Amino acid sequence: MRPIAHLSLSALATLAFVSLSACAPEAAVPPVAPAPVIPAPTVAPPPAVVATTPDEAFRAKKPDPLLKEPAFVPPVPVQRRLRNGAEVLVVENHAVPLVAIEIVLQSGVDREPLDRRGLSGFVAEMLLEGTRTRSSLELEIARERLAAQLSAFGGLETTTVHLNALKDTLPDALVLMSDVLQNPAFKAEDIERVRGLLLTSLAAKKGNPGALTRDDFAKVVWGDRNPWGLPSGGTTTTIKAITASDLARFHRTFFVPNNAVITVSGDVTADEAVAALEKVLGSWKKGPVPPARPVQYPAATPRSIVFTDLPTGTQSQVLVGWRAPKASSPEILPLLIANNIVGGIFTSRLNLNLREQKAFSYGVFSRFGLYRNVSTFTASGSIVAAHTAEAVTEFEKELHRMKTEPITDEELNRAKEAIIRSLPFALETNDAVVTAIAALVEVERPLDYYATLPERVRAVQKADVVAAVQKFMDPDHWPVVVVGPKSQTFDGLKALRIGEIREITP
Repeated sequence: MRPIAHLSLSALATLAFVSLSACAPEAAVPPVAPAPVIPAPTVAPPPAVVATTPDEAFRAKKPDPLLKEPAFVPPVPVQRRLRNGAEVLVVENHAVPLVAIEIVLQSGVDREPLDRRGLSGFVAEMLLEGTRTRSSLELEIARERLAAQLSAFGGLETTTVHLNALKDTLPDALVLMSDVLQNPAFKAEDIERVRGLLLTSLAAKKGNPGALTRDDFAKVVWGDRNPWGLPSGGTTTTIKAITASDLARFHRTFFVPNNAVITVSGDVTADEAVAALEKVLGSWKKGPVPPARPVQYPAATPRSIVFTDLPTGTQSQVLVGWRAPKASSPEILPLLIANNIVGGIFTSRLNLNLREQKAFSYGVFSRFGLYRNVSTFTASGSIVAAHTAEAVTEFEKELHRMKTEPITDEELNRAKEAIIRSLPFALETNDAVVTAIAALVEVERPLDYYATLPERVRAVQKADVVAAVQKFMDPDHWPVVVVGPKSQTFDGLKALRIGEIREITP
């Protein structure tokens, strides 16, 4: 019997009545004559009701095919410049009364000292922690009052401040953005609070297989003399070493208008955008930006498996890849098409093999990370731990197939259409547009890149893709990175005889 506490009030009342009846003394009960049975009257069923609506005929008819497929025209920004030298790129979009603005400083992790890895990200985190005139709480109250979104974040080659606001409140929102950009306070108590959050994030990363895999890959592909080769976000040692003077120096050196690109998308004209920006950034002064230090990348070494043990994991993270041509290289477009064939989309060779045929993973994909001077290619996925070695074999097979097995017309067309049809989604919102336009400047692509991309993709021939693959893809020399439970994976990986297994402690 279930506890009374779980019964409803009606059930409790019934239970009480039964209990009292069971406890009462027996009494003589006179016989009761059975009630006469009265047959139920026969009732005819109601007539069927046929529902009709004014649009019934329209709903019953199959829609006519479109006369032509709707065309999407990717934007080309209008190019202007503020008096202080900051470049401004504007895309008008008057569909809704919203405006997105992104101020991108062309310096990020690439400008960090090796013993201060994590500095640029630390600066970005501090921008919203208070200015010389507003505390972090006052900034947040003002932002909420304006219904604006304001954020800052760091990247490998950039540091960014992003705003999204209503057109009506844009002038006041730009005042906040300008204050955050130019006047961070870097107060001691705020620094220590953010430092604690960054250190907690680094500790949490030790249990994140994907993050550990990316860090391990960076060590191999960039080397230990490049800030990109150190763990993302820095290390406990480097974060603890960063001082208020370090933060202020990085900000003073690189947060200058001649190192900035400002992208705008929304319900403003180019003239309106420039006038609004001049009003709040007119006092932003130029400054000397030191030249970027030359970077030397490590040469390919004898092939190895870089392994990190996560004893409690049920899956392994597997990654294979290497450096690739820079984003503005003419080889990149054929390689992007090849990427879609091997692993860039759901119907790619890697995913159909390891997910659909072998059931080793929920998804395996490949991608290019595109940068100003060099890029990366990686193929990766989460694998059932017991099948890690078998999965690595399938990675090898599919990467070699790209060099040895002909590309079919169906694969080529599908890969090209995936690039073309992704443009409307990639440029769907004002936020997406300002980020995408800024990326063109970051990697030195022309401003009409998106507008001309469909035509250029369609012009790529199968021979172009094959030539680019033959020149670039060299899986026999690419490192394999694995993060997973050693007890279930290590013996199988050794049996592959790919090369030395180098163990890394997270």
